[in-house]
Amino acid sequence: MLENHNINSGDDYANLLIAALNEMKSESFLEDEILRFWFIEIRKLCVEKYQQYITGKNETYMLSDEEIDGAYKTAIEQMVNEALEDLSEKGLLEISIDEGGEVLYGLSEEGKKQAKNL
Repeated sequence: MLENHNINSGDDYANLLIAALNEMKSESFLEDEILRFWFIEIRKLCVEKYQQYITGKNETYMLSDEEIDGAYKTAIEQMVNEALEDLSEKGLLEISIDEGGEVLYGLSEEGKKQAKNL
């Protein structure tokens, strides 16, 4: 697959991976929003890995399956965090921290009202 492509940067490699994933998108259960977050994480990893490759810190610029899976997990976390922040900013969600330092989420009064209307 890579033999037919001129890869001169981490961005080139990221574009190739993202294009391949986009081609598979129609066969996938993944929504556009998670793909958007995943592609951002893949691009960051590709650029970082390519920099390590050209400086001799890594033998290859190619991502492993584990790295691609890790990017997917990070993308999901980013998406969830963004959704929680958005709900909080809209006043629908309250965030607190318990004595052990764990973050707790709960519906605000406005959030409860809107949930009843669903």
